Amino acid sequence: MSLDAAQAALDDMTSRARTKLHAYRNHNLEDEQFLRDIITEFIRAARTREPAAGAVHMALSLYRLADQQDRIAELEDALDMRDKALELMFKFSDEGNQ
Repeated sequence: MSLDAAQAALDDMTSRARTKLHAYRNHNLEDEQFLRDIITEFIRAARTREPAAGAVHMALSLYRLADQQDRIAELEDALDMRDKALELMFKFSDEGNQ
């Protein structure tokens, strides 16, 4: 399996999983039931796919999770910096109005 094909397959799986997760939540089903069902689905799929496909997709998933966590941390830092700047701006504004 090529890396491009694996990325495309993972994109497709992620899209389908998000759609399914939203459907579960819209029907007031627990995330745990979604996880159980998707694990069962993955086990079934693993039996019909080439053995290395699961390992490739797992490696890509871990890469994406790590990358997304880095991006989230950067966004949290930027939001924190923005909040501190706004707090300081309002403090100066309040002091100027007194």
